[in-house]
Amino acid sequence: SIHQFLFFAVCAGISGFGVTYLLDQGFTASQAGTVLSVSSIISCLIQPLLGDIFDRLKRFVLPQIVGTIFLMAGVSFAVMQIVKPPLLVFGILYGTGNFLFGMTSSLSNSICAYYNNRGIAINYGIGQGLGSLAFSFCSLAFGYIIAALGTPSMVYIMLGLIVIAATVAFTYPKLDESYV
Repeated sequence: SIHQFLFFAVCAGISGFGVTYLLDQGFTASQAGTVLSVSSIISCLIQPLLGDIFDRLKRFVLPQIVGTIFLMAGVSFAVMQIVKPPLLVFGILYGTGNFLFGMTSSLSNSICAYYNNRGIAINYGIGQGLGSLAFSFCSLAFGYIIAALGTPSMVYIMLGLIVIAATVAFTYPKLDESYV
């Protein structure tokens, strides 16, 4: 449940305020839309391929993989925020972060199914409900924070949430296949 809460809290920043952030960084509306849409489309196309690769793994490590992908997305956002590269590179870094974070959506659902199938009850409905609550709350909060402190503040909050989300993913128990 906390995993879904954090996931959707970050999504509120990345996608919900992505255009606002990119416009503030000097992108046109069409460029901002292109960065978000292309990275999301690529993420959707790659997810089934990635899922197939992970299904073939002999040892279940999906929570650690999700945690690693979270951190990779965080690095992408941190680099663009700290280095302030040219607009094209900035867009690629934001798109990469969006792409990576988007890839974890279906993987996060797989984590829930994996543990439920092995007798560890995870209430997916409560998790999704908390995720919706997080998106709503963070959208409201980001609006006020951006108005008061500017768009860069949103990225720093997202980075903190990404680190917490990765930490949660890394702490999921490792199960061997004999556990049923």
